[in-house]
Amino acid sequence: MGLRNSPRRWSVSPALIVSVIALVAAVAGTAVAQQATTSAKAVTKKKAKSIANKQIDARLPWGTDDIADGAVTNGKLASDAVTSGKIAGSAVTTNKLANAATTSAKLAAGSVRAGKLGTITIRTDTVQIANNSGDTAEVQCNPGEVLIGGGASGPTPVDGWTLIQSGPVGDEKWSARAWNATGDSDGLDARALCLQGGG
Repeated sequence: MGLRNSPRRWSVSPALIVSVIALVAAVAGTAVAQQATTSAKAVTKKKAKSIANKQIDARLPWGTDDIADGAVTNGKLASDAVTSGKIAGSAVTTNKLANAATTSAKLAAGSVRAGKLGTITIRTDTVQIANNSGDTAEVQCNPGEVLIGGGASGPTPVDGWTLIQSGPVGDEKWSARAWNATGDSDGLDARALCLQGGG
């Protein structure tokens, strides 16, 4: 009796199919997890800081409109942060100083010396204002002088006399305006405190 060669048939069980699918899914999941971990590690603190700095640089230079009113307070300024080299010439004028802003307690010892004060001259301009009318008196410092203050005066306070305005005009002139309804002609004085020399 001879042996016959017959093809062998392989049968695949459902359990084997399920096992293969599970193995493929597990390998794929591991690859995805590794890729996600690598992406998370790629965004380091240094790169995040670099991105933030680029966004900030894109907004520079900042203008005054970018800073909210009252945002820069004394508590947010480091000691000696605002030096004379950071203040533009003639930037600090009398109308930008609060009343009594420069007190003796805010002046460094020996900072105000005779050689630094120079010469202060009071210059005056007077106009006569007729009854039931208004007028303006203006006085200007001489060339080489700097306006450091000023004021205005009129007759002894009486009914009908009104000082409308008194203040600097630019860095060299002081202006005052008044209305006269006293019944008589009265004088309005504008005074400018002018500083020359010093340093």
